[in-house]
Amino acid sequence: MGVNRQFSKILRHPMFTSRLTLLRCLWNGFIFPLSRIVLDRFCLQILLEIHHRIQWLDLESLSMERILFAADYPNLRGLGLYNIDQETAVHFFSGEQILTRPFKNQISAVIITISNNTVDLSAKNEITTVCSHIFTAFPNLFYLNFHQSSHRNIERLSFDRQLPMFSSTLVELHIKVQHFDDILYLLDGRFNKLQIFYVDVINVAHTRTSPPMINNKVGYFTIKQ
Repeated sequence: MGVNRQFSKILRHPMFTSRLTLLRCLWNGFIFPLSRIVLDRFCLQILLEIHHRIQWLDLESLSMERILFAADYPNLRGLGLYNIDQETAVHFFSGEQILTRPFKNQISAVIITISNNTVDLSAKNEITTVCSHIFTAFPNLFYLNFHQSSHRNIERLSFDRQLPMFSSTLVELHIKVQHFDDILYLLDGRFNKLQIFYVDVINVAHTRTSPPMINNKVGYFTIKQ
């Protein structure tokens, strides 16, 4: 009983409650939900007691919805969404989704990894659309780290279609893209506050027939092939 009280005391300390990682990550990078017993304790007891202290939540696909519905999070500023399957991502970020609505103006930082091993063109288009919808779901976004967790690393974002994607608040962006043209697309002024840009690209050949318009004043730019 004494051990349980000590454990509860640690869980409620501000040092441990400002950012909660409610998932399991194995040595090989695979991500799983917490055990049912642990998840029940968090959702039925702990989160209700510390919800006002939580500033960041790291979640995975299977338990994400339950955790977000378990309590109000008035001070939540950041979300880490790991190994989110494509269908869940489309549902989560498309339209006025009930899960994101309470945090619409709160969230300033998002890390998201999409789990998808398909090479189907429509699937690629859907994931690119998800990326664009993030800026609608969270209009005050300051930081975004968006990529896919496919171990084959076969699929990247590609902006072949013109999407209504822009942000007047985004300062730092981490992203993986297919073509060099996708970099130019992201630097055409749609993110006019962008200062830090990390991009991983497969094909660095420039394929546009017209000269690119680059309007960003990015202070730090790292490109990896």
